[in-house]
Amino acid sequence: MPSEILRADSYVIAWTGSVADIRMAASVKAEYDQAIARKDINSIQRRVHLQRSFKEFCENDEFWRRLSDEKLKREGKFPDGNGTDATIWVFKAWQWRLYGAIMKVNARRCFVAVSVDPNKKRDRADQKLLKATAKSLGKLAEYKAE
Repeated sequence: MPSEILRADSYVIAWTGSVADIRMAASVKAEYDQAIARKDINSIQRRVHLQRSFKEFCENDEFWRRLSDEKLKREGKFPDGNGTDATIWVFKAWQWRLYGAIMKVNARRCFVAVSVDPNKKRDRADQKLLKATAKSLGKLAEYKAE
């Protein structure tokens, strides 16, 4: 039985700007909302940091000139389950990571988030999570390998 085709255009738009959007799978959006909702200092800093990064990404064609590796980083390429590799990007903030890919969705550039690491403790990214992220991206109809 063929697997169900997933569509990134059905994902929640968490942030929108003049040139791009941030889209998140429903489960990822729920974790994001939880991560920024609390009133403790880490949650506030995380919210401010991510919102600034999202704004830079969504308002600028040359986002890579405005966002350092401390905010948005290319983690590398990982097998997508389709015989090619997916380039994984990560938004970073206060021991919290948002993983996905940059792709076109409805003719707009989007960061499509499919996984999170809510308790990032080590400098090195979790390789299993990166591989799972690539496979999740490979299932999206809008996904195109670079």
